[in-house]
This record gives sequence, C-alpha cells and structure tokens, in this order.
Amino acid sequence: MSPATSKIDLHVHTNQSEDGELSPREVLALAAEKGLSAIAFTDHDTTAAVDEGQNLAPGLGIDFLPGVEMTTLLGNIDVHVLGYLLDWKDSALGAACARTRESRVAQARLRVARMRQLGFDIDFDRVLEVAAGRPPTSAILMKVLRENFARRRDEKLAPYVEGDRSDSPGLNLFLDYFTPGRPAYVPAETIDSAKAIEIILGARGVPVLAHPGRLAAKTVDALVSCGVAGIEVYCSNHTPEEEAFYLAFASERKLLVTAGSDFHGPGRMTAPLGRLRGGDVSMVGALRERRRKLFE
Repeated sequence: MSPATSKIDLHVHTNQSEDGELSPREVLALAAEKGLSAIAFTDHDTTAAVDEGQNLAPGLGIDFLPGVEMTTLLGNIDVHVLGYLLDWKDSALGAACARTRESRVAQARLRVARMRQLGFDIDFDRVLEVAAGRPPTSAILMKVLRENFARRRDEKLAPYVEGDRSDSPGLNLFLDYFTPGRPAYVPAETIDSAKAIEIILGARGVPVLAHPGRLAAKTVDALVSCGVAGIEVYCSNHTPEEEAFYLAFASERKLLVTAGSDFHGPGRMTAPLGRLRGGDVSMVGALRERRRKLFE
C-alpha cells in the first residue's frame, strides 16, 4: 500500500493537545478532504475534543472513535498509551489526565528556571500566556525565546533562529536541552504505564501502544504483559522494516494492529494526516470486536 492511500487514521491530535494546531472541526474537514473513512482523536492526556468529534463526524461521513493518548512511565522510560472506544467522561480517566497535565505545567516551570540559570531571556508568565491554558511545550518556549531574540540578539539562540538548528527549532530545543542528560532536563511526574492501562480498561476502552519503534523490544514485551491489547504498527516514524517487524510481533502475540500518523497539524510535515503505508477499516472493526469481548 502506498503512503497516500490509507483510509483511516487512528492517532490524530487537535488543538486540545498542547502541541496540536487545528480545531476539531478543522481536523475533520481535512480528513473529509483526504477521503478518510475513520478517524480517532487521541489528544495528549485529555478527551476535551471528543464531544465535538462525535457531533461533527457523522455529517461528514466519517466513522469517529473516541480516544486519548496517555503520557506514562514504565520505570524511567517514556511510554505513550492510546485508549480507544472508551468512556471519555469516566471520572478516573479524567482525574489521571488532569494530574498529568498539571505535572507538565510544573515541569515547564522548572525548565524555564533552568534556562534562565543558563542565561536565556525567558519569562514563565509569558510562556503561560502563549500556551493559552495548555501545558507549555518546547515549541511554546521556543516561540517566547524567538520573541525576545527579535528584541535582543542572543548567540546561544541564534542556531535555532537562523542557523543549523532552525529547520525544526522547537524539536531541536527539546533534544538539545530537555532530554535526559541535557542541561535543562526535568523529569515529569506522569502515571505508571500499568496504571494507565488499568484506567483505560476501567473506562471500558481498548489500550494500544503508540509508536513502539521508539522503544526497545523488551519494553514492548513488558507493556504487553501489563495488558496492552494492540500496537500501532503503521505510523509516520516507523520504517518499512519496523512495520514488518511489529506486524509479525503482533501476529505472534495475538495483538490488534492499528495505524496512526500522530498528526498534530500542517506545521508538522513529518506526520501528514492519513499518510501511512498501511491501515484499513478492518482495524476499526477489530478494535470494536475486542472491546465487545472485553466488556459485553
């Protein structure tokens, strides 16, 4: 299957994610334009866009799946767990997501403090203002830094504005400063992966591991042991070789296979909506059948 022919996209972010660009209505309009027949909103640690998706998708002829992407930790490993077809108003799910988002605001505050110690001109109140109620990402921090750079040049920031790190400044800032071992790294206090899977199941949802290619195989095995029911085989940052590996992995362990671009908006050219090497409506049917077996 060519990268342009998938008719589903089950890993999609709206502007309810802190790094999403488009409103739920705009995402659905784009999905209809691209001829998608099924879509899932999987915003980071929130289901705030699901009601609007449920209301608008049928009028566009799109099968809509309520979902979420939970930010979790397995030991000290960052793991993202998708939940599909869940009760998006479940109180335990809502509370867990709220705690995670609060911890990410606290993380951003400490990141800014570290950057100020490193000599960067950045103010956390302005960061919160630009974030507009969402947890501040490295892209938001970069935006504030660029504002200040326009007023007063900072040679530390120049590579991200006009130099060799300016191709994707927010991501490069994250890689250079906020990952483990980097000078402004601050760990987030997020939920344990097994607990997140338990919460998704408690909300009558189907837990699926997002973009497993970022993880070691033993980590993926551990998550399967925790109750993950499927893995995202087809995604924008997997190579064809990784897709073949995880397709065989899923078959051996009788796991569901899903497909999702991890779309965040047109500004993220690496993850266009629906542009996947695999993915069809049978995956949606399999998710619904697994949910039926789990809870009915």
